[in-house]
Amino acid sequence: MRSFAKCSLLLFSLLAASGAGAGSLDIALAGRGISLGNSPRFTGLRINAVDRGVERVAGLNLTLWTPGPNPDAHYGGVALGLIGHKARRMDGIFLGGVGVNARERLRGIAAGSLGVAAGRMDGLGLGLVMVDVRERFRGIGVGGIWTGRCERYGGLAFSPGLATAQDLRGAAVGGLFAGGGRNLAGLGISAGGVYAARLSGLALAGMAAGGETVKGIVVAGGGIGGGRQC
Repeated sequence: MRSFAKCSLLLFSLLAASGAGAGSLDIALAGRGISLGNSPRFTGLRINAVDRGVERVAGLNLTLWTPGPNPDAHYGGVALGLIGHKARRMDGIFLGGVGVNARERLRGIAAGSLGVAAGRMDGLGLGLVMVDVRERFRGIGVGGIWTGRCERYGGLAFSPGLATAQDLRGAAVGGLFAGGGRNLAGLGISAGGVYAARLSGLALAGMAAGGETVKGIVVAGGGIGGGRQC
């Protein structure tokens, strides 16, 4: 036990020193192997205290603290962060103790206790608080409070709170509200309300459902509204 504690303390000290000096200790051949510290480009097993100025990392990456500026970072493979990850692009599986943030694109599976954020995403996003994709989402998003803001959403948006998107094609399931700002084509289910300016498909709501244009089947316990119904 004492030997393990000493090794852990030595490893943490080494990682902290490497992070502060923006360097790394690499056991590698042609950039592939094992890296301890802030190596900007590496393939293999990489363990670092704080990621900053990362260029491209592939393989298995473990970080211990909040990442610094990573405007051009591209992660591929599996990344585990005790706090989280922040990069330009991510491809693979990403787990963050707090959150995962891909400024441009995320493809694969991402989960964080606070949430997942990305410019565009293809895959599965899980957040105890939210899944926030700004431009386009294709896949499944599950947010504890909110799944939404996306301009174009294709797939399943699920949340005990709000499941929304500007243009949602697929299924929106929200405990309080489900819908699309401009368009909801597919399935909308909510104990509260389901609404979109153009609603087509099947809408089931505990309280109210409707839109400016409604096409399909709408069932609501409270009321149904629509400027034009077909």
